[in-house]
Amino acid sequence: MPHSRVGVFAPERSGHRGFGLIRKATMDFVVNDSLRQSARVKTRAAEAGGQQVLQAARHLAACLARGGRAYVIGNGGSAADAQHFAAEFTGRFHRLREPLPVVALTTDTSVLTSVGNDFGFEEVFARQIEALGRPGDVLFAISTSSTSENVVRAAETARRRGVLVVGLTGRRVGELDRHCDLMLKVPSAVTARVQECQMTFLHIICDLTERILLEPGRQGSGPDTPTAALRASIIPEGLLAARNEWRRQELTVVSTNGCFDVLHAGHLDALTRAAALGDVLVVLLNSDDSVRRAKGPTRPINLSHDRTALLQALGPVDHVCVFEQDDPCAALAELRPDVHCKGQEYAAGVPEQEVVERFGGRMEFLPRTVDVSTTAILAQLEVV
Repeated sequence: MPHSRVGVFAPERSGHRGFGLIRKATMDFVVNDSLRQSARVKTRAAEAGGQQVLQAARHLAACLARGGRAYVIGNGGSAADAQHFAAEFTGRFHRLREPLPVVALTTDTSVLTSVGNDFGFEEVFARQIEALGRPGDVLFAISTSSTSENVVRAAETARRRGVLVVGLTGRRVGELDRHCDLMLKVPSAVTARVQECQMTFLHIICDLTERILLEPGRQGSGPDTPTAALRASIIPEGLLAARNEWRRQELTVVSTNGCFDVLHAGHLDALTRAAALGDVLVVLLNSDDSVRRAKGPTRPINLSHDRTALLQALGPVDHVCVFEQDDPCAALAELRPDVHCKGQEYAAGVPEQEVVERFGGRMEFLPRTVDVSTTAILAQLEVV
């Protein structure tokens, strides 16, 4: 018997010749909109929940350091995330180390089916926590809705047994919230966006836990440890540590510098092209005093705090670092980017070129493709 074709739309037979074009335009929109929504949710999560993620990693590292275990539960996609998270500890995330006991309670089909059959599906995780959980252990309970009954019951059981419970949910408040010691809430109600951000949370916890366990207190003077001198210098300690991690991951770090006093389309174009040259873009930003020395007493129009905020809101920019010197040479000597970008008008020579090439980096001089400048804009506005 031939397969039914009910519900199959064949545009080549329908007479709708434009359907393919319309469909592609719609799909392009869906792709771009979904990626932007996902990025926006993660940005909001960083602003609202970064400290909670750090607390979760500290709790997990402390548990593992004293010989405890961690358990992870969830349903459907959250079950897959639970297994993914646990596998990062049995294997490794970034660093070579001993395997660590983080266990997904979603994988033993005999347990899941026998408990589900004899006690009900709502008990499939609680029963395992009752058997395995010990005081001081940690349970990661994943539920996008915060209402999954089997996850809620497991959280209740865990707390009765002295197991610390970390809940991962969307923005809605549900029954699970009542039974958790720490909540990692994603600021979205869309299931797909919540799951994407939860996996990012879990990856960050993997990274931080490895760092805490392998580099306690970050003492010593190894090649990845900022010295006291660097901690008090131009590039912040956190950015230096990130630079070491990027080097380990073989990411290409790109930098550029400037006043960025009145942001315009030319800036955005140059930053976009600079970001396309690597994986991470760091903008070295002139301080207010250095702008005054370079541009005169009426500048900057916008103070460094505002200029930093505007730059960080731009998609191509990953990090902004303010420097006090008249040129970025000292900052570049610390950051050591793989690529440093300037406008084509500086190709005749800039002092930072020697610095960048000294440590094996390269200069890229970008031609101006958008004919606009801060000076022209200020002249039109009669500001100066």
